[in-house]
Order: sequence, then structure tokens, then C-alpha cells
Amino acid sequence: MMLSFGSRKQLLSSSNWSNVALNGSMGSYSPFPDEVPSALCWIAEMMSTYHGSGAKHSPSIPSCFQSIPCVSPASEPAIGVKSDPGNTRALPSDPEREELKGALIAAQEAAATQILLEVCLPFEKEQVSDNDLNALREVRCQVCSVLHQMFIADPGLAKLVHFQGYPSELLAVTVAGIPSMHICLDFIPELLGQPQLSKQIFAIQLTSQLCLQFALPKSLSVARLAVNFMSTLLSVLSGVRWVEFYNATTPCLANICTAFPPMYDDSTSLLIQIGRIAHSRLASTGKRPHLVLSSHCSMAQKHLLEGVSVSKDTSQDQALIALVEGTFASIVKNASFTRGVA
Repeated sequence: MMLSFGSRKQLLSSSNWSNVALNGSMGSYSPFPDEVPSALCWIAEMMSTYHGSGAKHSPSIPSCFQSIPCVSPASEPAIGVKSDPGNTRALPSDPEREELKGALIAAQEAAATQILLEVCLPFEKEQVSDNDLNALREVRCQVCSVLHQMFIADPGLAKLVHFQGYPSELLAVTVAGIPSMHICLDFIPELLGQPQLSKQIFAIQLTSQLCLQFALPKSLSVARLAVNFMSTLLSVLSGVRWVEFYNATTPCLANICTAFPPMYDDSTSLLIQIGRIAHSRLASTGKRPHLVLSSHCSMAQKHLLEGVSVSKDTSQDQALIALVEGTFASIVKNASFTRGVA
């Protein structure tokens, strides 16, 4: 479900939203309510205005929630439904009911959180107009305020949302705007241990942002774990998966070194290994790299470091070599600046 541009402005002017953002409270929100979570009901009521007075569904549950089985009107009374006397199936025990209810609530809260995160994504129009960018910034601030309250009330929700994942371009927004994001440091090792490559990439990108925002001893330990994990995968991954992983995670080393200068040695050693392997992979195809590893960063490499794609005829290995060189130059520049200030 993607909200229209007008919906974002309507969201910004919502009275319920403003009250939550200004008061810093979610009212009667509790992580373990008896029925549908009040936070979800609040979001549903707020978003029901997007569908107008002619909406087909109940105002308390807009159509964007109808596709979620656990939030559909048919599932509302499922917890309190009475058993049929003619039904001989064994009813779940009280502990099982509580476990099922907890799973239902967690799914509803996670769905609501994902919708709020989606609101923070920019539209094409907002990438052009400064006024629209200001509205986007204000919406992001209010979303982060609400998510902070939700994560404080139920830290397990933060873990569930980050294990599900969300667009990596929002990591800088959530880490900087949600003060309670430091709790993610507790489960990053578990997230790194997931078998999905996308989750491993997301964990390292999250680590780099957390290191910039929270320069704590615990962050340093997690950063060391992330760098060691990247070193381990040098000989584990192969083919497209190898290039995909290091294209996504190599820039994270610059953030880690900026936050923790003691990580310079490990990070630069890892960059050299990545560059050598990328050179070898490229040489095995009979091609010569267009770039040579050095301490200087060309304009093309700067664009790469900023996320701008290279030309279409440039292979992924060549792009990775340029990315390694750009990251290395960024680390050297930050180290020189830090030494000059000191």
C-alpha cells in the first residue's frame, strides 16, 4: 500500500497524529491489550480519512488493513469466540491462548509499523520541491516519535520489525530520529546469523548507522563482529552473491571507521582483500580493471560512494573495485582530518 502525495499532507494535519507527536504519548497504548492494540486502532482511524466517506470498509479498519488476515473484520472476534457444543476438537489451553494472542498482537503492531515506515519514503514530486521535502521531514519526525514510544513499550516489536527488514535508505532516518534504536545492538549478532543474505546485509548497514549515532563500547564490540563477519564471508560466498554482498556492505566500513578510529587497521586490511579478490575475479574473465587502488578518489568513485551507478558497460566487479577505492579514500581523508584536529 503506497499513500498518495495528498495523503501525506492529510497525515501531517491529522489532529490525532498531532496530539501523539506533541504530547509524546500514545494515550491508552499498552503492549498487551485484551483486543486489537490501541496503537493499531489509532493508525486505522487516522488512515481511514484517506478513503473518504464512501469507503466500503468500517472506519476503524481501512482497506489498507483488509489484506492483513489478522486485522480483517472476520478475525476481530476470533480470540473471544465461543466453542460450538457439537465441535469435538480440543480447545487450546489458557497458555496457548495467551501465546496465540501475543503472536496476533505482534503481527498487528509490526504491520502498523511497516505502514508508518512506508510513509517516510519520498515520492518523485518530493525529490524536486523544497516545500514538499519540508513536509516529508516533519512527517518523518512525527513517525519517529510514535515509533520511539512503541519500541519503548515493547522492545520485542523493534526486534520483529528489523528482522522483517525495511528499505535501507530509511536506516539513517530511523537511527537518527528514534532514540530507542540503541536496543538494536542487542540482537544484531542474531540478525547476522540469519541464513538470508539480505538480512545479513541489512544487519551490517544497521550496525554502521548505529555506530555513528551511538559511539558506545557495546557499539564497538558489534562493529568488530560485523567486520569479522565480512572477513569470514570472503571465502564463503562466491559468484553473484559475493559481489552483491560487498557492493552493499563496503561503504559501511567508512562509517564504522569514522565512529571508531581503532577499527582503521581491520577495515583497511579487509578493503585490500576485497579489492584483490575483485581484481582476480575480473582478470579471470580476460578484462582489465579501469581503476587501480590508490589513496586518491576520482569523480567517478565519489559518485559511486554516494550511490550513483556507473556506466552500463561497467561490470559489477569493476564497480566494486571503484567502490573499494572510494571507501578507502574516505577512510584516509577522515583519518587525516582527525589527526589534523588532534
